[in-house]
Amino acid sequence: MKKLFTLLLLAVIVSFAIDLSAQTGQDWKWLNPAPQGNTLRYVKAWDLTNWYAIGYAGTFMKTTNAGTNWTFHHKAGGQYLAYTGQSINMYDAHFINQNTGIVVGSSSVNGGIVRTTNGGTTFDTISGLPVTGIFYQVQFLNTTTGYAVGTTVPKIYVTTNAGVSWTGLATAPTTTLYDIYAFDANTLIISTTLGNVQKSTDAGATWSAVIPTGTTTVGNKLHFVDANTGYIAGATGKFGFTTDGGATWTSKTVTVGATTNTSAYYDIAVASSKVFLTGDPNYIFKTENNGTTWDTVGFTAVDGSQPWTSTYYSTSLSVTGDTLVTVGAFGLINVRVNASGRRVFTTLKKAGISYDIWAQNSSAAGLILAVGARSSALAAADQVLRSTNGGASWNLATFPATAFGFLNSIHMIDNNTGWACGSVASLFKTTNGGASWD
Repeated sequence: MKKLFTLLLLAVIVSFAIDLSAQTGQDWKWLNPAPQGNTLRYVKAWDLTNWYAIGYAGTFMKTTNAGTNWTFHHKAGGQYLAYTGQSINMYDAHFINQNTGIVVGSSSVNGGIVRTTNGGTTFDTISGLPVTGIFYQVQFLNTTTGYAVGTTVPKIYVTTNAGVSWTGLATAPTTTLYDIYAFDANTLIISTTLGNVQKSTDAGATWSAVIPTGTTTVGNKLHFVDANTGYIAGATGKFGFTTDGGATWTSKTVTVGATTNTSAYYDIAVASSKVFLTGDPNYIFKTENNGTTWDTVGFTAVDGSQPWTSTYYSTSLSVTGDTLVTVGAFGLINVRVNASGRRVFTTLKKAGISYDIWAQNSSAAGLILAVGARSSALAAADQVLRSTNGGASWNLATFPATAFGFLNSIHMIDNNTGWACGSVASLFKTTNGGASWD
């Protein structure tokens, strides 16, 4: 027997002869959740089989066979020099084609913008960018001209050579910017704090006064379908639309039946007359009449194979809007094909932190036990994760429902008998390989 040290959410090194061919491009292999557990903030579905996703801790991942196998790059954004091993969190991306893409996120010595020209195999850093702040969104007018906005100084950066180099726009507003849309090289609109927008008609040299959008909560995302019609979505159920290029806005509540949804929305996708909002843990919300009425689009598993969900941040739609790929916190990846087909790629048994792990010195049939905190104060007693096949699949052990604390440590004297201890002077024992505890 040997005890392995714990990483957040149980990423353990593979000392077992198990089949992890579905995960390449990693020094360490995620066992739980699979295929990986870093939050994903952006997804691009090129077609039914080729998908890209980016997210926290420098994560870039892609599949060429509809999620059967994934290739990873976990240092796509570079690394902070001051924190060994901690990579940049990436928030958004724009891919000109399947080879060339620009990814934006947390700034550091690498400036918060990186570029790939080989489909994510490598990422090049860009000089002359700020070393502090965050780029929240990137938007391109065409294949060469693009804009990135966030908390950096200045708040807007512009490229005219497909992301090879960027220049800060000194005349940009000084407030935090959450998104930007370019109608043309001169006409820009930005989402600012307090839920407002501002416009420029001279390439950002001057800006209009703030334009209210109906509610004062942050507008995380802008989406325009033409020079007149656009949408804004954000915190606390924020949704609004404009039909005059952003000069005025109409606010709508996201209400299905008698229930108003107040989730934070992070993405807007449009297919024909359908507008989709992403953010809720269980549904994407759809309207076909600018928010007068709403419907829910379910994408989570209906067979009990997805016991836990969280915030979703990005959705990529088919042209008709009947097929979607959506991603979110804890690496969640869900696909809905037409009305009936749903596929779950991330089996997240619990969300609580794991503090210690014990593993049997064996092969693919090895026993692994991980102990830690409950997912939440209201969650079932889920302090122990258990695998009997070397981490290929996981289940929750039976644990006393009255045990509300967390477990710090586990020690097994053989494959059957062991102890775990934790908060409030708690001590638990198993005699059946961690299947149940007293």
